[in-house]
Amino acid sequence: MHKERINSVNIIGGGMWGLALAATMQRNDINVQLFCHSIQNTSVRIHEYCNDITFSLLHLGKLKGKVGNTLNFIVLPAQTIRAFISEYKEEYDENSGIVICSKGIEKDTGLFLSEIISEEIGLKVPLGVLAGPNFSIDVLNGIHTSTTISSTDLNLKKNTLKVLSSNSFTLEESNDLIGSQLCSALKNIYAIGAGFTYFQYIREKYGIENIAKAENAIRDNLIDYSNLLASFLTDSFREFREIFKALCDIEHIDTTFNYCGIGDFLLSCSSSKSRNFQLGYHTGLSTLNYKPSYNREIHLSEGYFSIQGLINRMLKYDIEYKKYKILNSIVELMAF
Repeated sequence: MHKERINSVNIIGGGMWGLALAATMQRNDINVQLFCHSIQNTSVRIHEYCNDITFSLLHLGKLKGKVGNTLNFIVLPAQTIRAFISEYKEEYDENSGIVICSKGIEKDTGLFLSEIISEEIGLKVPLGVLAGPNFSIDVLNGIHTSTTISSTDLNLKKNTLKVLSSNSFTLEESNDLIGSQLCSALKNIYAIGAGFTYFQYIREKYGIENIAKAENAIRDNLIDYSNLLASFLTDSFREFREIFKALCDIEHIDTTFNYCGIGDFLLSCSSSKSRNFQLGYHTGLSTLNYKPSYNREIHLSEGYFSIQGLINRMLKYDIEYKKYKILNSIVELMAF
């Protein structure tokens, strides 16, 4: 983007991650407009998590005419990105910047989100990807976090650093737009496997008849499966890197060691805060016909859709996904 410095930002998406980014920028004295589908739902989140901050809150329908000459952080579900960009593509030009904050692969085409945007808009709009080990609630609470901004546009990276960097929010720079998106998709998929691995451990330790007791132990952090977790993480990350080498330029393999790579992988695969971890765990419970109080909310678990997208992308490159043992087991678990 042409602007070297920017003082206003659009956050497009009023979910928890969009709200966390908006709150971080507001604390940096950046003028933020937060666009959302539901003013009511986002207002409830603001009241619950950051009622000390005043936001400029607007309905998504008022976005037209407001994206030019500004930096736009898109924080919408990955599978809705094409429809959104198609509707607003005439609004963007070379003076607009887009930072993709969603994680996933379009399930039907196998395209990354940057590829969808370029396909819909063309190459005129500077693009970036923000990805890293960041739980929304922790960012809202000011707990230190680190993330990666990936872009080939220097001004976009500079402006992203300007609006987000703080003592509690650290950013590193990368030029690997595609690799960072693959890392984000893969970590969500392997987090499903991690959750199911946790379920298997609980089942073996407590037995089917004591699942409720096991869930209480999980909540109270009384269960330690560190040895099993370490084995799963090691084997999965080794496979993670093999898939990266098959789908990306080998010269970018170090992307897997960035915050968007191993950082996000470790967080999502080792914490029950992860929706994809929870999806794997409760998918295991469903095999027992156990009825927990948990709503699987598959539409919120991008790892589920990323499995479909990854398989389709591999097919394009004539790569057999079944040779990746852990990935294949997750595919079979989710009944693809």
